[in-house]
Amino acid sequence: MTNLSGALVATRTTDATEPYCFFLEPGVYTVTEKNPVDYAYSTTADVLNRTVVAGINVDAYFGDRAGALPTATPTRTATETVSPTPTRTPTRTPTCTATGTVSPTPTHTPTPTKTATETISPTPTRTSTPTKTATATLTPVTTNTPTWTPTRTSTPTISSPAPTSTPTATSTATLTQGSLHIYLPVVMKRWSVWVPDTPTPTRTPTLWCDLYEPNDDRRVNPWGPLQSGQPYQAKLCAGDAEDNYYFTVGTTNPVQIRLQLPGSLVNHTSIWLYAQSNLDQTICGTGPVTTPDYTAQCPISQTGRYIIRLYTDGASDNVNPYTLRAILQ
Repeated sequence: MTNLSGALVATRTTDATEPYCFFLEPGVYTVTEKNPVDYAYSTTADVLNRTVVAGINVDAYFGDRAGALPTATPTRTATETVSPTPTRTPTRTPTCTATGTVSPTPTHTPTPTKTATETISPTPTRTSTPTKTATATLTPVTTNTPTWTPTRTSTPTISSPAPTSTPTATSTATLTQGSLHIYLPVVMKRWSVWVPDTPTPTRTPTLWCDLYEPNDDRRVNPWGPLQSGQPYQAKLCAGDAEDNYYFTVGTTNPVQIRLQLPGSLVNHTSIWLYAQSNLDQTICGTGPVTTPDYTAQCPISQTGRYIIRLYTDGASDNVNPYTLRAILQ
């Protein structure tokens, strides 16, 4: 429990002997609940504001539901490796490895000789000069340059590539599909960098709650002035559990305040009157209101502006309004 200045004034650890009483000086206090590990789900608000008035008991109710918060389980995220897009750059110089020798010059040997290292000789090509389609290599090219590699069949003879070995529309389609596969992660990466720079949205007060918003702070934006005897209907909606109004008096005659509540807010709503000159000290009121039709006769010690404050313990009603009247005598 902290006071209006934020200083800690009291603490309490529950032991099943509740309710428990704090004996405090008059003033405004904030009561904060920390859930037990095995009761991690709150059924009421965890932070409540209460105004303590001399001679009046003020209640603060907290409720929790059994159950522990789920523990986060790490998940493995696959990282996609982006390979560069292959380019089709034919090589004009044949490359030979230890596993075979390809001779671009036609020979008269139709069948390679089986030795410790097999020599593979292609059959004569249509032209004596090596062309782009006649170039061959037996080693994978790390630069992703598309080349023609002879494939060993059941017989050791490998035919020279026919003129149709030139890349066709099929190879072009394969390259296009590969480029699309690489493009998508790049776009997602740019989004992942951009999203954290997006400003965090701020909560916007509910516009349809009632016509007197915003009036959530008695120090900043109370609505008014209230006219004597005129009824004002408004709502204490979800996310907007406090309303403030003001009126001005030119005499020191008492003021009658009447509050009519829907059943959903009875026993959950408090109402207090403050002088503008001292917004930390209540003049009259009660909390919580235990009847659907509450009337208070409040003394006025000086002329000027006064603030009527209504708030709930976390309850709300988006449908049924309350009715407030201030009768200046």
